[in-house]
Amino acid sequence: LSNDWWNPNTKTLYDPCPAGYRIPPNNTYNSFTTSSWSGSGITAGRTWTVNISFFPASGYRYGSDGKFDRVGSYGYAWMSTPNGTTRGYTLDYSSNTVNHSGTGSRRSMSSSVRCISE
Repeated sequence: LSNDWWNPNTKTLYDPCPAGYRIPPNNTYNSFTTSSWSGSGITAGRTWTVNISFFPASGYRYGSDGKFDRVGSYGYAWMSTPNGTTRGYTLDYSSNTVNHSGTGSRRSMSSSVRCISE
């Protein structure tokens, strides 16, 4: 896979965010800690709130078989920073964990996208 799709410094042609927004680099959420988050139950699982932003526990979708996993208990949001040729960084979170530089996400897996203003 090409790193042209992944650029932490600028919006690329492949960035799914609307004009004026882009996928954030992997250091964007470094100030989030487990004590920053408050959880609440919702119909489709859980969501966590940081200040006034909501982060749904949307889980992820496997690239190999299309199955969903960890929906309602974990959330993963793509960062624009590549990690080698087959992985990308993610913000990984749950009710008791915040991992600012999740590196286990293969690019073929579907995770949430959290756009930030350019």
